[in-house]
Amino acid sequence: MPLSRRLFLGGLAAAGPVAAAQPNKSEQSETDRANHAYQIRVDAAQLERDAPDVAHLNNGDEDRYPSKIGNYSKGLPHNDVGEVDLNAYNTLSRAIATGQPADFEAITMGMADQALQRKFVNPQAGMAFNLEGADPQRLAMPPAPAFSSAEQAADVVELYWQALARDVPFSDYATHPITQAAAAELSMLSGYQGAKVNGRVDSTTLFRGFTAGDSMGPYLSQFLLKSIPFGVQFVEQKMLTVQSGRDYMTDYAEWLSIQNGSTPATAGAFDPVRRYVRNGRDMAQWVHIDVLFQAYFNAMLMMIAGPDPNDKDTGGGMKVPLSAANPYIKSRTQQGFGTFGEPAYAAATAEIATAALKAVW
Repeated sequence: MPLSRRLFLGGLAAAGPVAAAQPNKSEQSETDRANHAYQIRVDAAQLERDAPDVAHLNNGDEDRYPSKIGNYSKGLPHNDVGEVDLNAYNTLSRAIATGQPADFEAITMGMADQALQRKFVNPQAGMAFNLEGADPQRLAMPPAPAFSSAEQAADVVELYWQALARDVPFSDYATHPITQAAAAELSMLSGYQGAKVNGRVDSTTLFRGFTAGDSMGPYLSQFLLKSIPFGVQFVEQKMLTVQSGRDYMTDYAEWLSIQNGSTPATAGAFDPVRRYVRNGRDMAQWVHIDVLFQAYFNAMLMMIAGPDPNDKDTGGGMKVPLSAANPYIKSRTQQGFGTFGEPAYAAATAEIATAALKAVW
């Protein structure tokens, strides 16, 4: 029978905590151990190599528009109407196609003054390899909506409404005129793919995600409000946010400069009062500065820890029960730690971030 991911992982769980970690032998030489470790790695590599091929599809915009107006070009030089210099665009395309570090260094950048030039963020990450899990190139995502599609137009409309509503408290979404107007217009757009109730967008679905559970409960997750049990410390979640009422890139010259890769002329002024996340601007700032895996790492810490007796208002930990599939659940003498235990959960929660970055890049 061919080895599948389901059979491989199922076999580990069924074998129990000891057998999952080492061969079922009374004695084992160093050579046996080395050979067994080698075979596990070979089997894992074989499993990934034999996975079905995936198609990396695009939306056709790069071929559809000779000016490349539908494609990413920020950081490259543009003319006065914001169209990218095609020779510069080709230097970026060439680097992506070859994957050679020298070609990335040869990309034509938009700012003559290197001190003002923002660099591309890690474009070679998508070409890196993983020693665990699938190769990043064996994972794919659907193409973005085409530039001229109704779905893309609806995305743009939603983004502008999010900008207009960024200082509206989440608690006021049901009554505030801006969010009411946003819901009404998005409801009329044929290409809008967001969540709806009875065919319409309302305050309970406005600006929500599309994955399971995104429309349940209040807009803001409780994982962003409760204090975080961090070892013997408890970290409150009041954040350093930016001042409300500020707009950016409202001047055409500034927009064009940013498009060419310039660093912003003015930085966001910070609010002197630390606050809990309360609106879209706060949420944007949270995501802007967060450690990549911070949100789900914090949630993991809350789920494995017990409640903080000194933090009755925000609750602290939750102590979520372990999965019944955990092999140590049925052990009379052992509990998990470095394998199938809390340190393992913490390490995996952070470790998965780098693999995810390579995949999406």
